[in-house]
This record gives sequence, structure tokens and C-alpha cells, in this order.
Amino acid sequence: MGKIALSAAVVAILGISAMAESYPAEGVKSYTSIFGIGGDSAFDNRVYAGVGYSYIVASADYTEIRDLYDYDFEGNAMTLQVGYGFNRFIAIEGRYTRTLGDLTFDASYAGIDSGLDFDGEMSNIALYVKPMYTTPQLSAYALIGFGQFDMNIDDVNDNFSESGFQWGGGVNFHGGEHLGIFLDYIRYYSDSSNSILDSYGTDLVIDSFNVGLNYKF
Repeated sequence: MGKIALSAAVVAILGISAMAESYPAEGVKSYTSIFGIGGDSAFDNRVYAGVGYSYIVASADYTEIRDLYDYDFEGNAMTLQVGYGFNRFIAIEGRYTRTLGDLTFDASYAGIDSGLDFDGEMSNIALYVKPMYTTPQLSAYALIGFGQFDMNIDDVNDNFSESGFQWGGGVNFHGGEHLGIFLDYIRYYSDSSNSILDSYGTDLVIDSFNVGLNYKF
């Protein structure tokens, strides 16, 4: 992930610390008193949108040669999200993620790195149901839905694409009635029968690690 991931983690930690100190637990200056969380007014029928940094990893193991050969495609990406919160327990959310810049390709045989590099891009678009457990300070949530993952590698003719069930979970830290910081993980894909490397007898797993900001309107 390099400097981008480190910077994102630092920003998230600082933001979370600041948010934790923004409101007392009780009293006229508490989050509940200011925003009326007891009546769900801070969550009912709210549209929200956000932007974040994502780190995508597509990992494969060649099962036909006894797991001796494996590789990882890794990419730094931007994620856009838009959602609708019905209340503080359930929402729906759409996301689009696309890598920025070239992909990093790490391959190894019997634990020895090959040192190969490829240029290309990865992207994912999905719609999730988002069950939540919400307190004045944060929301813990799951993401369950359907998405499509695409990967293009320069100098390779095929456009690799997989669609299907996706799942994940995370935490959103509230910084007031409108602002939040989200940290989450999503599994885009996991199967041995895949259009990307199925002919090679490959187990393919695609994961995304995400951090960003969102705004409730």
C-alpha cells in the first residue's frame, strides 16, 4: 500500500480520536441531546454519500500444481459510495471502486519471488443491503449484496470479469449529524471456478480494504 495507505490510516486514527472527544455521553451538549438520536431523527430517511481510499488484492493459488505457485495483483483505488438510511438499523448502499495508477504484481514459485510486473486496472461496482447497530458515537455494520468485478491487464486481450455475491463489514464513526469516517472490508469474490484463470485450475480470492469520509444530507 505504501505511503498512501499509511497516510489514510493516520488520518483515520486522528479523525476517530477527535470524534470520540466531540460529545459527552450525557447532558445538553451530548450527541443524543443535540441531534435527537433517541427519536432516530439523525438517521431516518437520510441520503448519504462518501469517498474513500481502497486497497484491492486479487490472490490466486494454482491448485493443479499442489499450491506451489501463487500470485497477487494489488492496487490502490478510489471508492465512491451513495446510500439511503431508512433508520439506524438498515440502509442500502451502492459503491464503485477503481484502481488509480498501475497494478503491482507479486508472483512466487515455492516461496521464491519471480519479480514480474504488469500494468492494468481493477474495478468493482456493487449494491449492498446494510444492516447496522448504531450508537451516538458509531455504527457497526455488515454489507451483503451483489457486485461485478473487472480486471484488465495491459498486453492481454481478455477483459476478465466476475459477478456474484459479495459481503463485508465495518464501522462508521460519527463526527456530528452529517460527517462520518468509515473503515471496512469487502470480499468481492472467492471461487475456484472463475473466468479469469479457470483453465489453470486456480483458486481466486479478491478482497478490498477501505477507509474514507461520508456525509449525511
